Amino acid sequence: MRLSLPLLVSQFRGLRVLATAATLLLLAVPISAAPVNGDEIALTPDGSLYRVLAGTHGELFGGADSTRVLALEIETADSVERLPVPGTESWRPEIDPQLVYDADADAALLVWRSGTAAGDASLFFVSYRAGTWSQPGQLRADGDVVFFAEAPTLAVSRDRFSLELDEGVRVTISGVVFHVVWQDQGHARYAPIHFIDGEPAGWSETMSLSAVLQQAHQAQPPIGGQSAPDLFAVEPADDGRRLLVTFADATYGRVGTVAVGLLPLDLAYLGDSLEQQILDHAGLYDPGDVTSFAGKIRGEIISTGHKSRTNPAIAHYLSAEIERWIHDAALDYGWDLVGLAAAARSRAVGLGSTVYATTTADPHNPGAEVLQLDLGAVLGNGQARDELAAVLDVEVRSDAPLPTTVADRPIEQAGVQTSADGRALALVVEDGDAISWAIHRGDAWSEARSLALGGSIDLDTARTLLRESLR
Repeated sequence: MRLSLPLLVSQFRGLRVLATAATLLLLAVPISAAPVNGDEIALTPDGSLYRVLAGTHGELFGGADSTRVLALEIETADSVERLPVPGTESWRPEIDPQLVYDADADAALLVWRSGTAAGDASLFFVSYRAGTWSQPGQLRADGDVVFFAEAPTLAVSRDRFSLELDEGVRVTISGVVFHVVWQDQGHARYAPIHFIDGEPAGWSETMSLSAVLQQAHQAQPPIGGQSAPDLFAVEPADDGRRLLVTFADATYGRVGTVAVGLLPLDLAYLGDSLEQQILDHAGLYDPGDVTSFAGKIRGEIISTGHKSRTNPAIAHYLSAEIERWIHDAALDYGWDLVGLAAAARSRAVGLGSTVYATTTADPHNPGAEVLQLDLGAVLGNGQARDELAAVLDVEVRSDAPLPTTVADRPIEQAGVQTSADGRALALVVEDGDAISWAIHRGDAWSEARSLALGGSIDLDTARTLLRESLR
């Protein structure tokens, strides 16, 4: 049985957000020799407590060493153990550690920034399981370490995937993903960090969400000489499984929202299995007997869906669609098994993503894209592994021309909010007397509206009212 658990979102200290939803947590607690904040304490099913502590080596472990480090403290009914977190004992301060306890894997997963807030902070991650630390990893792009000029946003999602092996043995795979979103020289970027069964699976290459928004306007001439205002917000979508990232793009003078998230693990497994089945079985059939071959693959998809406990209706739908597709496409590929198998995998993943309602209803919508992350990309270090490890879906939810003013105030003074599904957004300006906004929904901006402050309506109440009306 697959369980898709909600996306949990927290934000590193320093990120500018106009207003936060109940599921968002701003971190604003200074580093000290104490739990960094409430999120850094985790309770396990057996009653043990995991804490992340930050301070100097001397404060945490005794002595006069003033090097700033992180420690993982494990408190059981009988003892308290404090362990140095590998990779944190350096001259660079450790900033905003995040702790997640994976109950399925009985593992503590940590992510933190190392460096200052002046643009040289990088992101590290590590896990502690069965008395052993994993090798610390570092977020990279094209092999180079990613440095953050501003604090990134961090979100956490979980997935559990049950699979029946050929020997009749059933295994359960637990996955936790840290979703990292940040701004880099006016571009919105995203990267997932994978933990599988409590072990870091490395990193996938970072992607530019700004490039996704720009694709729809590449036929238009860019707007020169305009700088992007500081519009940036990250919130969970209404389905609890994806992030809504709202940002401005100076290249084409737009502001928009992109939804990004990972699809269930069983879809990746189905895609991989289908590709291998075509390679294994095609040689047993005469190239002219496409009907029998396509029927065989349909049966294999249904069997694979049973093993992975995929919803039977989804497995039958995919099997029928792929059977029809193979019947039409096999001759076009000239019985090129490698090409046919790879195309079938992509086809199944694309159809599956639509069924899971993670892209638009029209799979050919240019605003939606399904990205297949091969295992080699997830593992990093240049490892050549082409098995499908994860499926990332990206969709432009809103795309609007960027105005120069909001309620007669410069756009540089505005913040941004988005609706629960990301298809409407509001530009908001605040002053001591009122909160004003304009909403883009569909094809046009509304007239500016204002809510006066005073009496029972203070600034926080006004923000909440606007958010509720929008979401």
